[in-house]
Amino acid sequence: MTSKKFVLSVGLQPQLIDFADPAYAAYPGMTAEKVQGGLDKDIAALNAMGYDAKLCPADFGETAEAVIRATLQQKRYDCVVIGAGLRTIDKNFLLFEKVLNVVHEHAPQAHLFQHWTIRHGRGGAALVPYCLTTVLQNGRDKQRAKDVKS
Repeated sequence: MTSKKFVLSVGLQPQLIDFADPAYAAYPGMTAEKVQGGLDKDIAALNAMGYDAKLCPADFGETAEAVIRATLQQKRYDCVVIGAGLRTIDKNFLLFEKVLNVVHEHAPQAHLFQHWTIRHGRGGAALVPYCLTTVLQNGRDKQRAKDVKS
């Protein structure tokens, strides 16, 4: 990697999520500790690969926009990843829209991704991001993942 790329991972603070809420039923057995552990592992892996990755945990809307805005104003991010808790839970849809608006306003150069996969091969590890494409249809948030080839 010739120049370090800055990656910001925006998502809900796992400690604020009520995993007993039926809205999170798609994630059986999930806990705040498991989510935080996975996030920390992903950020560490990205940093080990030469990216400058940072978590930006947000609440359910009381200060989320201000926290994300302040973080985006600290440096120029090349990529912003938006977590599943914001993207896939219906009751968080309005917050997801607000997050998108803040990112577009304060990091218009950043690529938006819904998640990434770290693939290991002969040439070492490689980051394979998936583009975030949101289609609003019948009042529901529909998403498609598409490999991004660079």
